[in-house]
Amino acid sequence: MSTDLEFHQASLTPIKIEAPLGSKIESDNAETSPCRTPTSAEHKIPVILTCPPAPRKPRRVVRCKRRIREFDFFEIVNRDEVEEFFRSSLEVGEAKRRCKCK
Repeated sequence: MSTDLEFHQASLTPIKIEAPLGSKIESDNAETSPCRTPTSAEHKIPVILTCPPAPRKPRRVVRCKRRIREFDFFEIVNRDEVEEFFRSSLEVGEAKRRCKCK
């Protein structure tokens, strides 16, 4: 065993690959000119001639759906029963007397 560390280096033959035509042109331009922001007319944001209208308020949500259902209840239930219920509560209220406390 030797103390020298010698690694076996394999010799690889280089592979020749042809680059696409577009990439070669881009690399030539990149080397000659730095990156710049496009300033042509087609790249600019168009000028707005009039201001947009103000945003509209959202419509109010109808919150009386529950009340409509309550009215439907009175139409579905027999009207005579409903009227009798209210009549009986009014009669009891009139017959009741309050006594004065001593």
